[in-house]
Amino acid sequence: MAHTLRALTHLRMGVRIYALTILTLLMRTYPDLCRNSIDLFDSFVEFLNSKRIPANRKLLLDAVHAFLRAFLVEECARVGPLHVASFSIRTKQCTRINLIPTTAPLIDFCVLGSQPQQSKSSLYLSDKFLPALSGILSLFLMSASEDESSCNEKEWVDIFGMLNKALLQIRASSQTVQFEEELKKTLSGINSLLKNGNLSARIHTSLQKLNLPNKRPVGKVKNDH
Repeated sequence: MAHTLRALTHLRMGVRIYALTILTLLMRTYPDLCRNSIDLFDSFVEFLNSKRIPANRKLLLDAVHAFLRAFLVEECARVGPLHVASFSIRTKQCTRINLIPTTAPLIDFCVLGSQPQQSKSSLYLSDKFLPALSGILSLFLMSASEDESSCNEKEWVDIFGMLNKALLQIRASSQTVQFEEELKKTLSGINSLLKNGNLSARIHTSLQKLNLPNKRPVGKVKNDH
């Protein structure tokens, strides 16, 4: 993994494309393991915000989609087999037993990096989310300027939907004026596109949701005098 991440910044474009292809495959195949890799998150975000990204927009789009799918934590209720059950002939009642075992990863430790396992995905940390959002929006603006966004409508709608889920989670857990100000700056590049851009209705709606102001009260940054 360390060699793959380092190859993302290689001087030769062919090496960077090969590394991105391998990384996308890893994120699609082992999303739970990739989610625990801080190095993977930081390296991919740095790659997105660099000026040496490949010209193949579809390759980049697939990588971004796999990246968000890996680092977005979907909450789901898991019901495991009951260890205690009751049965009564008199009341004609019994405890229902779910014989379907819970799905757990076969490998529950990080094998894609040397850092310890995280309890929280980097995507939900405000200082990590903003540069990731910036890099993804830059890629979208390039695609929109080349009229390629409509050709990949479904992928972009999914991407903006996942970003919005992460943003809502961040706002629910920690809200500061500084974060909202930085977020506003990051999203400023899409304002003119929302007003005058030739976007499909679904992409426009997804972007609009992402660009909605925060309606919840936020904490102010304290200044010591």
